[in-house]
Amino acid sequence: MAKAALFVMAGIGLFKLQNWARLLSIGLIGFVVLMLAPALLTSVVHPARSLGLLMALALGIWVIVYFFKPHVKQAFGVTGL
Repeated sequence: MAKAALFVMAGIGLFKLQNWARLLSIGLIGFVVLMLAPALLTSVVHPARSLGLLMALALGIWVIVYFFKPHVKQAFGVTGL
């Protein structure tokens, strides 16, 4: 329940282009990516599950990389790019 509240807070903050929400999202998504990696290694016997985990892992990594792009940081008001 507490994790869901953090994701809701991050979503509201992202909608308002708050930098703290960008940083919180990077942390939350990073945590999810770290939790997905071992799950992917243990799911090799279920191809459908592996595909879903791979897609979630790729999306999480893509979002983290996107949050570090200069134009995104600028949109969130980060100075000193």
